[in-house]
Amino acid sequence: MRLLIPIICFITIITCHGQPRSNAGQIAVIGSGAIVDFNQSPPQYIGSSPDSYFSCSEMSGAASDSLGMLFFYTDGDQVWDSEHRLMEGSLSGSALGSLSQLLVVPAPKQQWLYHLIHMGFQGGPLFNATIDMRLNNGKGKIISTDTLWPSVSEKLTIIPHPDSLSLWLIGHEFDSDAFLSFRIKNTGIDPVPIISNLGLVPPAGTEEINGTTFRNTNALGYLVSSPDGKTLACAHDGVMSTLELLDFDANTGIISNARLISETPNTGSYGLEFSPDGSKLYQSRVDSRELWQFDLSNSTLDSIRNSATLIADDIWGALQLAPDGKIYAIGGALSHYIHVIHSPNALNSDCNFERDYVFLEEDFTLLGLPELTYSILYPDFIYDYTCAPGTSTFRLVDSDQVVSVVWDFDDPLSGPLNSDTRFVSEHYYQSPGIYSVTATVELENGDQHTLSQIIEIPAPPIFDLVSDTLLCNNRQLTIALPNPREIEYQWENGSRSNTRVFQEAGTYSVTGFNDLCSQTLEITISTLNSPRLTLADEIICYDESIQISLPEENTTYTWDNEMVSSERNLSTPDTYTVIAENACGSVSDSFTLSHYPRLEVDLGEDRLLCVNEQITIVLDSTDNWVRYVWEDGSMTNTRTLDRPGVYWVEKSNSCESVSDEILIESFLTIDYTIPTAFSPNNDGINDTFSLHPKMLGSELRVFNRWGKAVFQSNEYDNNWTGDSLPEGVYYYLLLDPCSGQTIKGTVQLVK
Repeated sequence: MRLLIPIICFITIITCHGQPRSNAGQIAVIGSGAIVDFNQSPPQYIGSSPDSYFSCSEMSGAASDSLGMLFFYTDGDQVWDSEHRLMEGSLSGSALGSLSQLLVVPAPKQQWLYHLIHMGFQGGPLFNATIDMRLNNGKGKIISTDTLWPSVSEKLTIIPHPDSLSLWLIGHEFDSDAFLSFRIKNTGIDPVPIISNLGLVPPAGTEEINGTTFRNTNALGYLVSSPDGKTLACAHDGVMSTLELLDFDANTGIISNARLISETPNTGSYGLEFSPDGSKLYQSRVDSRELWQFDLSNSTLDSIRNSATLIADDIWGALQLAPDGKIYAIGGALSHYIHVIHSPNALNSDCNFERDYVFLEEDFTLLGLPELTYSILYPDFIYDYTCAPGTSTFRLVDSDQVVSVVWDFDDPLSGPLNSDTRFVSEHYYQSPGIYSVTATVELENGDQHTLSQIIEIPAPPIFDLVSDTLLCNNRQLTIALPNPREIEYQWENGSRSNTRVFQEAGTYSVTGFNDLCSQTLEITISTLNSPRLTLADEIICYDESIQISLPEENTTYTWDNEMVSSERNLSTPDTYTVIAENACGSVSDSFTLSHYPRLEVDLGEDRLLCVNEQITIVLDSTDNWVRYVWEDGSMTNTRTLDRPGVYWVEKSNSCESVSDEILIESFLTIDYTIPTAFSPNNDGINDTFSLHPKMLGSELRVFNRWGKAVFQSNEYDNNWTGDSLPEGVYYYLLLDPCSGQTIKGTVQLVK
């Protein structure tokens, strides 16, 4: 790394989830934060990145899908997820260095795993961090970090293995002639590299920059591979400023036939890139600020050396072949443009170098461009990640020439559902496990291929909540979930504790997470007080019944130690006992059921009211549920009468009503006429012994001449006719009811 140059910050966007490599996800953030979409030709400046959450030197890396949806990004020191939060886990060491120090490589034939390969500053270790994007709800987690080699130069490149199942990661040991070829498989990176000792040894040493001593820059410079993966080009910066070509055997990982094609001391051999057909090699020199072309189609080493042609000056940064077949060049720091070689396969000036091709508006470049085209081995088919029990969807990555497919999901217990012929198929996995899924495809030309992939259907975390429960009398309930290291919990209120105390009713949920799956359980808590009974005595009408209904919630009721019911219909007077029981206790109470008595009311016989006399009527008042209403609207149980008339009263309760009336007549002490004779001959004249006026309440006794009583009435009503008596004179005694005097006299009965 050249510390005199401003820091460089870019993001390499690499696809995952089985998308084709071509033109997929080639978006970079370079220099001051310019976002450039290399999926288009010409590349489009699409804006400036927001304030970065990370700081970077000459490198960074990232992963996204083909639509540019960011999964994670890194500056080599830390990793941020798609929400710009630090990803769980940490990287090893420090990664200050050049662009080529860091690669984000999807694991071969994997959908979810990424290798973040980075190194320490000039001569530091080579590290690998493995990221699993299935974890943390798709936000990813660094699941492992390891040191691949203790000390390396700042050179890295990727070449596919011919088996189409693995990759070669190629680096260079620091202060050595050793090239290191690490095999990357779907199971990980082989820890023991293939070592090839050849070529130059960049001398270790120090140099002073602005009064500060650093290791020298001989370890810097790009290592790149030709498009066919057979040739390597290696640049050594610093005092040496050399350029080597080497042969690479992708079957064995062995590097051979090192040859020096350029040695230009102190010019700063830095950026490298092959043309798409591999016939040309381009080199940028950071100190002399020049862009050179070498014609590799020449047959001899001298002719290659002599083919060196200056293409442009003031070009001293990274070179990068893009998906459109053009090579893009960084002119240096603080430029608002990216430059381009339009026809990199062409010789000399016919390569058509153009300055200021991509305008970055207010943003500017520094030194770096991302790696855009190195080979990634995507799965032949992809599947949607799921946990057991669950359904996963399978689809071919490339079905353009496929005429048929037969899936085998390695799940014989599923019976006939274990296979399918749809291009996009689903399979339900009841049990977790490792399954070897195959897709046998037939192409348009009749060829058949069997594609296979080992997939994992993980198990969700296993834990239980207590069943729905009751809290008695505002007590509290404590739930303690199992607390193994592999399970994390989150309650609906955000708490992550495995223990929780409940004091209120409600429905609560908790989600348990393991590395790959989650499970959510719910519990409903109800509160319950100890049973209460408040039974009052009841009185009902003699011909009615009463329905007793008690609250039914979680409580049982026993009547008189026999009947169990919350409701009972009663009509028989008696004393009843009820026992109420629930989970919080029991209580008993009793009540008496009785009848209202039948109503009767009697005002007595009609009465005579004498002068200055009052009559008081008193009715029964012992029953407070009885109501009296008199004809005048009064509602007392007593009534004083002082004038004649007809009086009535109604007596009622909630069951019935009865009434009675009384006639009160007045009797005045005045002159009245007592007849001396009467003749009961039915002529309508003097047929009875009639007093005028009628003397109500009077008593009358009649005697014959021998003193024998022949008629008597205690309430004489002018009704003595003498029908059964012979004619003659009769004697009477008449009692005045008001004065109390007895009037004596005779009367002649005439027939």
